[in-house]
Amino acid sequence: MRFTKYFGVRRQRVSEMHHWPRTCVAALLLLVNSVSVLAANNKTEGCSQVFSAERPVLISSRRNDSSAPVHCSYLVHAPPDTFPGRVFQVTFEHFNVGHRTVSGGACQHGWVKIENSLFCGTGISPNTFLLAPTTEHYAKIHLVVHPGEKTHDFQARIELLSELTLQEKHHEMILVTPGKKVPFTECDRIYNCLEYPGYCQVNSPSYPGVYLRPMNCSFFLKSPEPGVIVGGRYELFEVGGGLRLFAGAACDLDDHLEIYDGGELVAKFCGRTKRFPRIVTKTRDVIIRFVSTHAGPPSKGFALSVERSPPHLADNQIRCSQTFKVGSSVESLKSPHHWLAPKSHCSYHLVTKPGKQIWLAFKSLRTRSSCSEFDDHVQVWDGLEMILSVCRNSSLTYPVVSKSNQLKIVYVSPTGTFDASSRLFFQIKFTAVNSIETGQHVNGTWCDMEFRPHRLGGPFSLLNPKEILLAPPKMPKVLLCRYRFIAPEGHTVRLHLNHAVFEPLFKCNNAICDPNVRLNTSYDRLIITEKIESIHLGCECGGRVSEKHQHPLIYHSRGSEMVLQLKLRLNPDLLDSSTKNSPELYQFQGRYQFMPPDPEHLHCGHGKIMVDNATNSVSFFHFPTVDKYVSSPILCQWNIQANISKIRIEKLNLAKDCRTNFLQVKVSDQIHKLCHDSKSWNVTLEEPVDTFEFTLMASKGAPHVLIDWSSDERESELEECYDLLTLALLTICAAIVTMCLVLMAVMLVWRVRGKVWTIWRRKSEQRYNTVTVRHSTFW
Repeated sequence: MRFTKYFGVRRQRVSEMHHWPRTCVAALLLLVNSVSVLAANNKTEGCSQVFSAERPVLISSRRNDSSAPVHCSYLVHAPPDTFPGRVFQVTFEHFNVGHRTVSGGACQHGWVKIENSLFCGTGISPNTFLLAPTTEHYAKIHLVVHPGEKTHDFQARIELLSELTLQEKHHEMILVTPGKKVPFTECDRIYNCLEYPGYCQVNSPSYPGVYLRPMNCSFFLKSPEPGVIVGGRYELFEVGGGLRLFAGAACDLDDHLEIYDGGELVAKFCGRTKRFPRIVTKTRDVIIRFVSTHAGPPSKGFALSVERSPPHLADNQIRCSQTFKVGSSVESLKSPHHWLAPKSHCSYHLVTKPGKQIWLAFKSLRTRSSCSEFDDHVQVWDGLEMILSVCRNSSLTYPVVSKSNQLKIVYVSPTGTFDASSRLFFQIKFTAVNSIETGQHVNGTWCDMEFRPHRLGGPFSLLNPKEILLAPPKMPKVLLCRYRFIAPEGHTVRLHLNHAVFEPLFKCNNAICDPNVRLNTSYDRLIITEKIESIHLGCECGGRVSEKHQHPLIYHSRGSEMVLQLKLRLNPDLLDSSTKNSPELYQFQGRYQFMPPDPEHLHCGHGKIMVDNATNSVSFFHFPTVDKYVSSPILCQWNIQANISKIRIEKLNLAKDCRTNFLQVKVSDQIHKLCHDSKSWNVTLEEPVDTFEFTLMASKGAPHVLIDWSSDERESELEECYDLLTLALLTICAAIVTMCLVLMAVMLVWRVRGKVWTIWRRKSEQRYNTVTVRHSTFW
């Protein structure tokens, strides 16, 4: 392998046979050049020297004052019998000479000139130049320091290396696969390596040595398919004088590297880094343009890997815009781990089969600053509606479910980003779900679902997808999911539970399913209730329904709504391993059916609500209007809207079993439960309300309810009427009593008078008789 393979430096091949005339000419030229240099330095501090390259040479110049200018020329001569392919290696162990102008076009107060290239400023040691010997077999280094420069530090080691030694010391040269040089250009090249699998390497001129100045090189790459990945591996990048990686307009006046995607400039970099950003192009034509200014510090250049972007990527975060065909398996989407230009928009289209929906949730979210209009953010679009927006200070959001079979995720980066150390990192999980089996997701919840009467029945599957169990950090430790089955009015819900498998380590006992045990206890269980959660229909927990049954568990609601409450403890490590080892774990499946009403059955609509439309203040409710026995349990609920200050239960007929036969009144967030033994009940409210609810549950017998309510105004009027009526009745009663007493007194007097008269007459008769007898006797 010859040196001409690595360098675009034009040199004349020297024959292995050296004749004495050529040697004499070279010696004479070297002598003339040395004399001229020494003559030029008579006016300044003498430092010019001539060395032989038979052994390593160390040259240096260090000054701490600015009293005199410095003009030094160092000539290193190769032996006349030097074999072709040998290279001068010039290593700068210290480099601090002069300053580069702001525009980058010249050096101030000093410079070092090597092969017509000016170097100034402070270089990162060590910097190595690889120079081919000239036809005169020497290398020349010229140092100039002007007065006014306070200090300069210059030290270099020069040695002549054979081709084999050069490859041993710079093993990266073996990996270099230079492209084909473009005719009539200084350093332009065409690379055809993308036609084959694997990756190739694009490097700066003279790599791994310091590139010369000025240079303007273009490297043309063409891939058989759209999508080329530039960088992303642990490559060397040292272009310009920056101590870190810069991008964009900050590199306009410095050495820089430009990358064009289909003729459009997509990136511009300068500075230094040990890991170049990964750039993914959209087209198959890529141009890498390298520009170095007329003056600047010595820099090593770059060596970048280039490869084709595979059509199916293992980590789908590489492409900025991509379309996913969503299936039943759970897939992942991560934030872009590559360079994004300012004002970038990455669009990810999620498409599934017609009739299905897309479930999406943020698995993780990591940010480094607060959120503003200039910060990165993620938008989720469902058609023309943006249903979710997440930025840097957002907490983890609830899952979302699309209304159709498509979703669009847009990642917006106003300021751009270099690589995986982006200020916004996210991971999204998504999968396709069947809306018939999963119902409609309730927004603002982790897993709540509603089964509306779009159809009269079908299969259902809870915790679909199971990925919701692999909880993100912000998710509660105890997951509570509510699944509501809402039947049409007058219908009931019939549910067949075919499959319910809990974690086998968490055993079940009777206390777990006790209705009196609060739901937030640390036990996994599934509770089936009516619309009113206090009315339990059943409960299942770990170990009770561990496999499919020939005879499924059946639950039948009394009203038009049934609620399933599933509570699970979340242990991500255990859940992840259990889910992989046992696919049927945490599966809850079955069928539901909305049962039509029975014509002979007593329905909740058989009630009568009377409202005074004139005052809207007095009304009553009567249920049922005709006494009728229930053929099956019923659960009725009514909502009354009126100005209410007092409620009275005038009549209540229920069966004696208070667990399944009761009347529940809810007013002002207070619940009153009445059974068959509740006598006349009433309540007066401190402040009037505009609504109240009452629920009737009856399992047998002929229920009968009569409720009335009234407002403050009408109640006061009625109370006044009652008071007046009571006073009138009391007055009438008093009058009647008085008349009765008078009549009784008159009758008593009359009777007494009669008795007195009788007694007086008897005595009168006796007296008369006595006188008559005496008179007769006398006569």
